[in-house]
Amino acid sequence: MFKTNGIPMWVTIFALVVLLTNIAAGVMAFGDPAMGIPLGGRSIGLGLAAGAAVFLKSPAAYVIAFLAGIARDLGDLFGELAKPETSMGVVVFVTLFLILGTVGLIMANKARTLE
Repeated sequence: MFKTNGIPMWVTIFALVVLLTNIAAGVMAFGDPAMGIPLGGRSIGLGLAAGAAVFLKSPAAYVIAFLAGIARDLGDLFGELAKPETSMGVVVFVTLFLILGTVGLIMANKARTLE
C-alpha cells in the first residue's frame, strides 16, 4: 500500500515516523508559550511534507522532505549544542533523525534517478 518503487520499506516507515512525531511536536508547541506557534507550524509543515512523499509515492517528494528535515535537524542540533546546559537525550534523538534522514535522502535520490 505505501510501497514506493526504489524506496526501501524502512525509509517509508521512517518518513511516517517523521510525520507522526512532527505533528505531535507541532500540536504540543501550539500549547506551550515558550515554544510558540511558529515552531508548531514549522513542525507540522515538515511532517506533512514527509507524509505527502509517502502518499504520493514519489522519490522526488522524499528527496524534498528529507532535505527539509535535514536542515531542521542541523538547526536543532546546533541550537541544542549552543545551550549552556545541553540535553544529551535531545542531542542523541536529533542526531539519530539526522543520520536516518541523510541515508533516506541518499536512497530517495537513487530511486529518483531510476525513474
